[in-house]
Amino acid sequence: MILALILFSASGCSEKIELELDGMDSRLVIDARVTNIPEHNRVLLQSSSPYLANEPAEPLEGALVRLLTDKSVWYLQEKEAGEYVFPEEFAGEAPSVYVMEVETVDGVYRAESAIKEAIPLDSISVRPHPWLADHHELLIHFQDPPGEVNHYMWRVYKNDVLLTDSISKVPFADSEAFSGRYVRVPIYIMQPEDGIPEAGDRLRVEQYRITEAYFHFLVALRRNQGAAGGPFVGPPSNIPSNFDRQALGFFMTATVTSSSTTVR
Repeated sequence: MILALILFSASGCSEKIELELDGMDSRLVIDARVTNIPEHNRVLLQSSSPYLANEPAEPLEGALVRLLTDKSVWYLQEKEAGEYVFPEEFAGEAPSVYVMEVETVDGVYRAESAIKEAIPLDSISVRPHPWLADHHELLIHFQDPPGEVNHYMWRVYKNDVLLTDSISKVPFADSEAFSGRYVRVPIYIMQPEDGIPEAGDRLRVEQYRITEAYFHFLVALRRNQGAAGGPFVGPPSNIPSNFDRQALGFFMTATVTSSSTTVR
């Protein structure tokens, strides 16, 4: 690939410099999820495209995808191009250690992740934001188990429409600040574009107990999204993955509990 840079000097003269840039080999991108909620479980496979190329990633078809424990194995079926689904009756069980294997013409890609017991979400509540007009705070209420640092992610719905539909909106945290205590804290600010809560609206929060590794993956992903751009700034670095063979993406395991409330 040839990149032409025009450099202007103080005198107004210009010089054209041509740089030969190496192409980038395609990498496998894996988005795999196993939870105790059957409809949340699936695997998405894509082939990466070059950072400077203006083209979408291609779904990867025809892979052999399987999930293993020390006692069982499940084979996923390709529902659509690049989307692989579990048997309808499958749900993740805690505590367990799961191994995800994706077999392609290039070899077998493997990741391992543990799933822990669920931490129940007691209830949720909503209140006007203390200083932002037309904004509301959505609060969660639950007991954080003592004795270890736990890691959480939350998904927020209004009338069954997902509000946290991008990584920039997804709340997540560890329990270092409230370890072993009863938690009553706002996790999401409902903005005017979310719609001001009205009587009869149903709000729901799903609480994910995620692994420490996935928590750090989310931290890195959020930091990467916030990287400053510029003509002489390189592309963001790849986010660490728990898959081997230099695959991108992550195998996420979590237990999910939920709570809902109706606005009065």
